[in-house]
Amino acid sequence: MTGQPPVNGNASRQSKELLSYLNDLSGSDRGMLTGQHNWIEEPNGNITRLVLPISGGKYPAISSFELGTITGVSDATVLNYRRATVNAAIAYWQAGGIVAFSWHQQFPLTANTWANVWNDSNKTEGYKTQAEFDACITPGTAPYNWLLAEYDKVAVHLKDLRDAGVPVLFRPYHEMNGYWFWWGKKNNYKALWELIYNRLVVYHGLNNLLFVWNSHCPRQSDPYIDDYRRYYPGTVTNGVVGTDGKVDVLTHDIYYNEFLQSHHDNLWAFGGGKPIGLSEVGGLPDMQTMKASQYRYAFSIAWGEPHWTNENTDASRRQYYADDYAITREEINIPAADKRVQVSGNGRFLVASDGSPFFWLGDTAWELLQRLNRAEVETYLKSCADQGFNVVQIVALSHFWDLTVPNAQGDLPLTGADPDKPLTTPGSDPSNGAQYDYWDHADYVIDLAASLGLYVALLPTWGKYIIDNSGSPYYQPYKGIFTNAKAYNFGKWIASRYANRSNIVWVLGGDRAPDTDAKRQLIRQMAQGLADGGGTQIKSFHPMGGKSSSEWFHNDAWLNFNMYQSGHTSQNYPNYNVIVADYGRTPVKPVQDDEPRYENAGINFDSKNGRFTPYDVRQAAYWSVFAGSFGHTYGHGSIWQMCAPGRMADENVTWYDALNAQGRIQMKYVRRLIESRPFLERVPDQSLVTNALTGGDHIRCTRGTSYAMIYARTPFTVNMGKISGSTVTAYWYDPRTGANTLIGDFANTGTRAFTPPSTGVNNDWVLVLDDKSKAYPPPGAGEEPEPGDTTPPTAPGNLRLISKTATSVTFGWSASTDASGINVYDIYKDGVYLAYTQDFANLQYTATGLAPNTTYTFTVKAKDMAQNWGPFSSPLVVTTDADTGVDTTPPTAPGNLTLVSKTANSVTMSWTASTDASGIEVYDIYRNGAYLAYTQDFSNLQYTATGLSPNTSYTFTVKAKDKAQNWGPFSNPLVVTTDADPGKDTTPPTAPGNLTLVSKTTNSVTMSWTASTDASGIEVYDIYRNGVYFGYTQNFNNLQFTATGLSPNTSYTFTVKAKDKAQNWGPFSAPLVVTTDAEPGRDTTPPTAPGNLTLVSKTATSVTMRWTASTDASGIEVYDIYRNGVYFGYTQNFSNLQFTATGLSPNTSYTFTVKAKDKAQNWGPFSNPLVVRTNPR
Repeated sequence: MTGQPPVNGNASRQSKELLSYLNDLSGSDRGMLTGQHNWIEEPNGNITRLVLPISGGKYPAISSFELGTITGVSDATVLNYRRATVNAAIAYWQAGGIVAFSWHQQFPLTANTWANVWNDSNKTEGYKTQAEFDACITPGTAPYNWLLAEYDKVAVHLKDLRDAGVPVLFRPYHEMNGYWFWWGKKNNYKALWELIYNRLVVYHGLNNLLFVWNSHCPRQSDPYIDDYRRYYPGTVTNGVVGTDGKVDVLTHDIYYNEFLQSHHDNLWAFGGGKPIGLSEVGGLPDMQTMKASQYRYAFSIAWGEPHWTNENTDASRRQYYADDYAITREEINIPAADKRVQVSGNGRFLVASDGSPFFWLGDTAWELLQRLNRAEVETYLKSCADQGFNVVQIVALSHFWDLTVPNAQGDLPLTGADPDKPLTTPGSDPSNGAQYDYWDHADYVIDLAASLGLYVALLPTWGKYIIDNSGSPYYQPYKGIFTNAKAYNFGKWIASRYANRSNIVWVLGGDRAPDTDAKRQLIRQMAQGLADGGGTQIKSFHPMGGKSSSEWFHNDAWLNFNMYQSGHTSQNYPNYNVIVADYGRTPVKPVQDDEPRYENAGINFDSKNGRFTPYDVRQAAYWSVFAGSFGHTYGHGSIWQMCAPGRMADENVTWYDALNAQGRIQMKYVRRLIESRPFLERVPDQSLVTNALTGGDHIRCTRGTSYAMIYARTPFTVNMGKISGSTVTAYWYDPRTGANTLIGDFANTGTRAFTPPSTGVNNDWVLVLDDKSKAYPPPGAGEEPEPGDTTPPTAPGNLRLISKTATSVTFGWSASTDASGINVYDIYKDGVYLAYTQDFANLQYTATGLAPNTTYTFTVKAKDMAQNWGPFSSPLVVTTDADTGVDTTPPTAPGNLTLVSKTANSVTMSWTASTDASGIEVYDIYRNGAYLAYTQDFSNLQYTATGLSPNTSYTFTVKAKDKAQNWGPFSNPLVVTTDADPGKDTTPPTAPGNLTLVSKTTNSVTMSWTASTDASGIEVYDIYRNGVYFGYTQNFNNLQFTATGLSPNTSYTFTVKAKDKAQNWGPFSAPLVVTTDAEPGRDTTPPTAPGNLTLVSKTATSVTMRWTASTDASGIEVYDIYRNGVYFGYTQNFSNLQFTATGLSPNTSYTFTVKAKDKAQNWGPFSNPLVVRTNPR
């Protein structure tokens, strides 16, 4: 992507693309995005009323929406407003626009009126005091809890945007350097910013948000607007923002047409390369001025009335949309938002959504979700990307889950192994085990894969949970948890979760054979659920070994391509036969061998038979692809099951050591070969050779119209004339290294014999024949170099100055030398990367934007085509020219920094003026070495630092900047210890007394208590339900609280504690335990226990049992069967109360119990236990 990436490492693909687009617009002559803000009551109102009448029907590129309400409406109205706004935002994105959101949030615990958002009466301190603000960001306080609750409410709507794939320019708590909002001019504003970022992004997983830090521009007419730099939520070094602030975009708000060049230049310099813009403007910017000198602004957003009328003319409004520099919605060009793969037009291959060819090169990691933690996932996926794979195969409900085994994070995917009950928890913070659940882990895997360019072939479930192949002839484990309804429901649920992930390919089945109509119906129900849940990505079916999905589902519309499993039974297995058969089926569908012999796995599942070699996996790949496969999937015996110490099975290497297995590394050469020629025209063609042979010597052939490829390990004869051209160029391509060797040119007629460079087992080769007139590159050649070059290029020579000015330096150098050629030169300034060049015909570079009369050191280094970096050149040290007529002399240090007065929480200091030829512009005050504030009150050189802690030592310094922007040195330090705070109350209040029930209903409890006592008085009472904060009250005249939204006939424990005005929390009251009333007419009586649980029959691997019916007034809904205390299965066959437990071990004792649930959802007690020992084998 262009420019800096999002600060959120898990940012959605759409967010990354939008930020990249904004970065790109920061360049010269790229255009400015137009924009218009709208009120929450009318999400499209300003566009309709103000814009369209003067824009010629063009829409603004950005529609800015509002989350806050300021008219005192009810909570229900707020909810409706927000729903309508989000729907409008989704529609605007889908119509090609960009979405922004602001939030004019009222002060915590107040009504949603403008008076609780904005008040400009206190220009010095701001609307609210520092203490009032501090309460909002202090965990456990009522304002803090209110904020979290508000964030949670808004997150519901922002998730709708996320799930619709809409990236959002999100600008909360804007104009923080002004004095009018309650968050304005606050020392620890950063804490508020981090609070909302962490709650929305980390806790709620809103990875579609790009955070816009939006200050008000400096105004000469209003000196009470603070320096915006002091409120940046991250570090600032040498006047440039660091990388730790949770900020993606920096913007100003500008009114009254104060589009000063200094506003633009200073914000761009301060942002350190992050995109900048104008989030609110009253008067519209002149587009030609923007183009000429303020082109770093990527966008501007107009406010509404009265500014639209008062600050603009009709001409200024029209030029804003009509100018060629203006970008409207119709002209936005963000990279394609959807990269999902689909079937090619000829039905033989896969292509990306833009039509580009997609050669599937998959790796098999069935147990990744179950067995790898986050760090291990990253190791594995990065290895896949580095080695040229573009697909990984994983399973949601994996084989080794086995219904009860938690994953590496300690989580289970389902509640009670019930696919109708996916086990999810609020939040997604990976550092918080209570939040980060199994499906959050799946999200992480899928999104990390996407960021690495990997697609995920996702099986919702392994076959043993949905298809019963436990009998002859398969004898596969079966632990069924799916009915038709559950298959549909689970498919719909998982599809809805990943509907907007474009890197998903759905794969049903999982190593099973649906050999009856009933089994096939289960698969079709899950496929229908995927479709109804929004899972529009392509789909296939993974079959049992030796089978293809075509056997059962070829004519099903949901099956987009066929998967074949050639399996693991023998070497030289002719996998091409089924590929050829599927290739010939109608309707035409792509096919691939999705599970061939696994590298290093035991032959026929037993290492005593030997292990499959790198040659075996290469042979399977080339035979399959040349027979007509659209791609190929590799597997390793240790990687698919993630073998590690303690879980090695029949493998002799761990998964992480297997990442560098020889055959695995060699798979990328298959992809490189196929992608080096036009492969959407490729067809299998055995007529290319006179004798294709059989067994391990089998020769496999494929061709396009102008090229042919023949895979062989023995000599063979080619029937020429099968491709275009009178002359062909021939190469040998080595599947072990990806290297190619030119053979020569030959007439394209008759027959010609070819002998590979080496023959026999392990000596496989590909003959490539090209129509000479096409001038194709050597086979396998592309962006990656010939393998084997590890020698870096030489250092660039003779780095020399060509010319310089006050703000630029031009230098040149002589070329580096390297066997594989130079790929790029990187230029460094003062040891930090600056830029690059690939203009090899003109080895020079001009560094611009430099400071006058400043010394810089430049170096250059080269990277070759094999990706080796060479050493740096010798340094070039250059001092830019002085800027003629510009003052480069800094001011003197402020003198005699002295204490004027102090209190427990403030220090007032004064100093004598700095001197400078051009005059002083500003004094900056530092506390303990960190920027604190500034003053431009030159008639009274003193400053009062407030908000300090009692009895604490502080060091203050001051420095000056002159009007030529030169900073002078610091003053002498002033070390001051604040006064102690006499008589500060540190004694907590007493516990509230006599917590008593006042009344209760089915869904509410009213309680009261007697007052806590405290010397400084009580500020608030917090109420807790079951140990979790629930609410608060400050109604001291009536000490009671009503808890609402409770469940009928449910027991709750309430406690209360008090906080005094000195912010001390007291102890909890005695607990009040209350059971809410039962819902009138609702059945709360559980069914009786099933009776007389008895053995019917048993075998070595199964037990059949029966019982007598439970009784219940509302009727029985289901019987659940437990084995050894763990859920095992269920039945709803009430006419035949028996159950057969299968998949048991011979000669083993099991204890079974049964319990019933009635139609009112009450669970009854367990039956008597049935203890049974299975028969010996």
